[in-house]
Amino acid sequence: MQTSVLNIFDKKLMLSCESNEILEAVLDNFGFFQFHEEVTHYDFEYDLKRGDTESSYTIIRNNEKSIHCESLYYLIYWLEKDITVEMQYLCSSLFFMHGAALEKQGEVVLLTGASGAGKSTTTWGLLNNGFNYLSDELAPINLETMHVSPYPHAVCLKSHPPLYPLPEETLKTEHTMHVPVELLPCDAHLETFPLTKVIIVQYSAENAVPVLTKLSGSSACMNIYANGLNQLAHEKDGLAAAFKIAKNCECYLLAAAKLDETCDLINTLF
Repeated sequence: MQTSVLNIFDKKLMLSCESNEILEAVLDNFGFFQFHEEVTHYDFEYDLKRGDTESSYTIIRNNEKSIHCESLYYLIYWLEKDITVEMQYLCSSLFFMHGAALEKQGEVVLLTGASGAGKSTTTWGLLNNGFNYLSDELAPINLETMHVSPYPHAVCLKSHPPLYPLPEETLKTEHTMHVPVELLPCDAHLETFPLTKVIIVQYSAENAVPVLTKLSGSSACMNIYANGLNQLAHEKDGLAAAFKIAKNCECYLLAAAKLDETCDLINTLF
């Protein structure tokens, strides 16, 4: 049995993996959270094992909840989903948004939008153009300080990005590619930074050039609320939180186009 401890938002997770192959796949995604000091209490314990078939796996949390995973892709998917949901319960004071948080010049820009809008591709492009990494899919915001906490798991892409090739050591499943944090072409942070810009990403193959449009307060609030993950844990079902973020940040709608031109346009905001 191979074991490792993760430290996520000061919560300790024990991973017990049946094989080194499983542990390596998990650490490709969560290795930046590894905790090497002695721990006497764990907030969660996960047992990761082979399933009934050669390609399947099983996740068992705290000897109670069991999740069947048909492949390595689903092992990574369900483990991350379970951790994400439980962290929202444990850290309910934070407002969790679905999006990538990147740092430049001490400020955070948050890329959010619907699934398939091009957030991860744009994120990968920006990481190759002077931005540093806080998170790819999850942005936890402290509403009192308006700082974003880092969640630096592997950058996940569903297709090969143009212009900037992925490292050879990228973990590949049947549906996704995961770039471990230590292979990113930038710095990855473990400290918080102030959120100053929110970009709602929209992509269409018909877009000839990228366009940034500044949003009104009401449109920004609506889009921020729509891309929240734990709105109901907050005052007025999260509307007050979305309003505060919209009020304190510059908010834009991005019609993304060619990746290099899109990155150049976002850079003009700084």
